[in-house]
Amino acid sequence: MWVRRVMFVGLALLAIGPSVGAKSTRMVGAVASVTPSSLNVITQSEGTKSVRLDARTEYMKWVTQKPYQSGGTVGFNALAVGRCVEVNLRSADTDEVKLVWISTEPVGSVADPCHTFRK
Repeated sequence: MWVRRVMFVGLALLAIGPSVGAKSTRMVGAVASVTPSSLNVITQSEGTKSVRLDARTEYMKWVTQKPYQSGGTVGFNALAVGRCVEVNLRSADTDEVKLVWISTEPVGSVADPCHTFRK
């Protein structure tokens, strides 16, 4: 019985091992600065991260409360310092942005997705 338990734990650790150091393709944070080609995002866990924007980058309204159907595409101009965003990268190995979800909720409000880590 004890040998089975040790083997089970060993196999579980072996299965989990490769995903422990995996980088995420998603980050959530507040916009620190923005230019036409880059975006700096302050995240709770990683500090300030810089990512690259290009012509293929898409921008969507991040709807966090009802009515949910009011979402849709927005433009680059919706990015502003302090605004909460979710950034989806093209892959974990690059800093090129595929999609930016932009919250239009007032900064610091209860509906603001970043309100829990703003000081």
